[in-house]
Amino acid sequence: MSLKKDGHLEEALVALKMDIPALPVIAAKVLDMLGHELLNAEELADVISYDPAFASRVLKVANSPYFCRGASVSSIDDAVFHVGFEAVFNIVVMSALKDLRKESDAVDFALWEHSTAVAVASRLIAMQLGSGRVGEHFVHGLLHDIGKIVMNMNFKEKYATVIDEVTSTDKSFAEVELSTFGFTHCEIGDYVAKIWRLPVEIRRVISMHTLRSSEIADEAHVFDIILVKAANFICSELEIGIGDDYDNIMADLMVIGLNESPQIDSILEKMKNEYPKYKSLMLNQ
Repeated sequence: MSLKKDGHLEEALVALKMDIPALPVIAAKVLDMLGHELLNAEELADVISYDPAFASRVLKVANSPYFCRGASVSSIDDAVFHVGFEAVFNIVVMSALKDLRKESDAVDFALWEHSTAVAVASRLIAMQLGSGRVGEHFVHGLLHDIGKIVMNMNFKEKYATVIDEVTSTDKSFAEVELSTFGFTHCEIGDYVAKIWRLPVEIRRVISMHTLRSSEIADEAHVFDIILVKAANFICSELEIGIGDDYDNIMADLMVIGLNESPQIDSILEKMKNEYPKYKSLMLNQ
């Protein structure tokens, strides 16, 4: 039985002396901006000016061959003009969260690889469906598996056995995690998001992204949750990172309006072009 359902998750984690990494200050500031109706280049510039070294990192990425369109950029305003606001926002978010990548083993790499791919797929799906919150969906995808990342940080050998069992059987991550630890990455992720004081929209995605749409009682967040689940499916089809089982995904895809093969094929094709540049940003040391 889930420790969270028994109300003992927090006590269990304290007993296990589980280390929850601190959310980088810049990441906290950027994530707090999500959902602001007037989010603009000036706000982004204010955030990154908090740390000149971070600002230099962002501008270096904006000037890289993957993002730059010819003209050199020397400020966030310039970057927005030449690279595009959405791309700059994504660069800022990923650069801020990259500081969480203190581990560099194969499992850590694979987990971040998958999260990065799901972020890109979430963005592409949101664009395909005409969502006006593309940047938010990108962040949802990037953070949806933070529970796995934290579990691997704390229980490397034990979590490696979870991955081995998932990849060698038809069992889901949640199923194997529950039998191994007594809790799942969704529960740990929700706990981490609570500690980090992330917006409720992100917490819902983190805690519910493995559920079927029919199991989600919180109707206000069904679209966001299932969109990330759809992005997971896209990445599974492309065999990026460590995926899960999505044999029964079609009913969920219909809920968000992504139920036609041409739509899915279009996203799969775009992923081949978009994913490499974000992978380079998030995973290169």
